[in-house]
Parts: sequence; C-alpha cells; structure tokens
Amino acid sequence: MPFRGAVSYWKCVQQVSLQEIRNDELEWRELAGGNLKLHLLDCRHDQIMKSPHVETLAGQIMEYTRKSRPTATGAIRVAGNADRDRRSP
Repeated sequence: MPFRGAVSYWKCVQQVSLQEIRNDELEWRELAGGNLKLHLLDCRHDQIMKSPHVETLAGQIMEYTRKSRPTATGAIRVAGNADRDRRSP
C-alpha cells in the first residue's frame, strides 16, 4: 500500500547511470502513490554531506519545507502542487 502523503527524494547523480536514476524514481513514485518530488544533486553520494553540496541540500530542503508549511486552516500546501493540498492529521 502506498504512502498517503507527499514524498521528497534527493538523488546524487554523479557517477550514476541515467537508468539507475529512472529506476529509483519509478520505485519511489510507486511507494509514494505517485506524489513524488524528485530533486537531483550534482554530486556523488559520498560528497552530499560535504561543502558545497551540503549547503545546496540544506537550501533546497529549507525552500521545500517553507513552501509546504501548514496553512491557517490546517491544510498542508504541497510544494509545487497547489491542487494537492492535504489536511494535517
């Protein structure tokens, strides 16, 4: 059974084949019930927590969460999907 919420997935793309990126996206999209936001990072997996990549990752997460804050009515705006607002539990 898919997760019933928005899923954000950050993928490091250096030294990774396009096929691996596509496969990962399809698998995560299925788990997320289609509600997936894929973010590509121009680094290797072993570099993600090192400068300058960690700053890029942090900035993207901050921007995404800023757009996804609950509204005054309790709805959670899903970044990039105004028509897919969700009610908070």
